[in-house]
Amino acid sequence: MYYFDNAATTWPKPNTVVSAAIKCIVKSGANPNRGGYAMAKEAGHVVLETRRELCSFFGTQDPFEYMFVHNTTQALNFAIKGILKPGDHAVASSIEHNSSLRPLNKMKSAGCDVDIVFADKNGDVSPQSIASALKDNTKLLVISHASNVFGSIQPVGEIIEIAHKNGTMVLVDAAQSAGSMPLSIKDINADMVAFPAHKGLYGLQGTGVLYVKNGIILDTIIEGGTGSDSKILLQPEMFPDKFEAGTQNAPGIAALGEAVRFIRQKNVEHIFNHENMLAKQFIHGIQGIENVTVYGNTDGPRCGIVSINIGNADPGTVENLLDERYDIAIRSGYHCAPLAHKSMGTYDTGAVRFSFGYYNDERQVDYAIRAIRELAKDL
Repeated sequence: MYYFDNAATTWPKPNTVVSAAIKCIVKSGANPNRGGYAMAKEAGHVVLETRRELCSFFGTQDPFEYMFVHNTTQALNFAIKGILKPGDHAVASSIEHNSSLRPLNKMKSAGCDVDIVFADKNGDVSPQSIASALKDNTKLLVISHASNVFGSIQPVGEIIEIAHKNGTMVLVDAAQSAGSMPLSIKDINADMVAFPAHKGLYGLQGTGVLYVKNGIILDTIIEGGTGSDSKILLQPEMFPDKFEAGTQNAPGIAALGEAVRFIRQKNVEHIFNHENMLAKQFIHGIQGIENVTVYGNTDGPRCGIVSINIGNADPGTVENLLDERYDIAIRSGYHCAPLAHKSMGTYDTGAVRFSFGYYNDERQVDYAIRAIRELAKDL
């Protein structure tokens, strides 16, 4: 199979990552820090080591600023619903995923004011447009580092600086950037960052992370057992226990720690350049094909995501034909980002998305180009 759906989940996974999960199940399969015996302590040590890996990788100081959750969607919900109160104002961009847009709209129905800043036709969000949308009571700005539809990369450092001058906190959705491109949380000075294990970090599904800068107060949306302060009937206030109610996915967390080590070994800058090169190779290979539309900036830096359409063909039909005729795996439709498709001009149709990863190569991209060329003649 030719796998070009890395924006959804990277595949294959490094053997060391899979082995780390298996080792955790076999050697330290107890609940982390829920008992005083050796296996529970070892499970807790595995979790702590992953926090330290994340801390080092993203350039921060405190490993307990990282909360383990099930996925980026949960992390974004924790951040948005934990910060906003009735009467607050929030701003988001049109490239945001439904994992941000839907909780924001939930908070809108609870009395919050939400404004959307639309990206241009290339998926770029103007810092000046963000500045114009901010109000005196703007509590939160939500911005994706990279678009899962356009592949565009936003100047998050500049945007965060603008927001902070207004007294506004910033939540960065790094679902498409963490592990796929250089990201220093310290340098961009983000207040909160949400990202998954299973995409650019090459970890496993079922594990996500929410970074919360020291000093930020979030309300909980889930309460339960933490293994700490068990006599009290209220959720502990200490981080990260406050947001890690229930049994943790220790094997997934162990795999994430090993995945970060894998990315560090391969060099994130090298990975970014490789994926960017493949995306440009694909774009340049299909640009001249009659009946093919390529969306977004075709020349500037981007992550490994390229959205296209073939004439008036239904994107779902294109996806099925790529799978059945060519054994190519891609994603069609709206990619859970409907407003991004409004910005792109594909709200009525959706699009066909190719997303390249570390394990893809130039030969595979050439094969995809040939497949698009042949399909364009038939559709």
